[in-house]
Amino acid sequence: MSGFRLKLNGLKNIGYASSLQQHLPFNKNLELEYFFDRRWSLVNVQPILINTVVIFLVSFPEGEAEPMALVYNKKEAWADIEKESTGLTEAVGAAIENHYSERYLRDIHLLN
Repeated sequence: MSGFRLKLNGLKNIGYASSLQQHLPFNKNLELEYFFDRRWSLVNVQPILINTVVIFLVSFPEGEAEPMALVYNKKEAWADIEKESTGLTEAVGAAIENHYSERYLRDIHLLN
């Protein structure tokens, strides 16, 4: 699990980053805004921890697209574990990454 987080937007070299991950609210839905195809849209994301892997279940309001199950893989790229990854996969993955990066950077700032 720490491997996932330590690869996010410049957080890989923060020594106590793994301790922050303990506060990640798993099994709680997030509503995130993502940018794809020249427009901003909302998506619902539910992070689930299975063993040491974080899987993000993604659903789109009003069925704009098929649901996804995303992981941040060893190649440091977002991948859909159920079907072929696309630009939409990367766009939603970037929104997830930005959400957690902003959260961690804010938490780190508060700790200093």
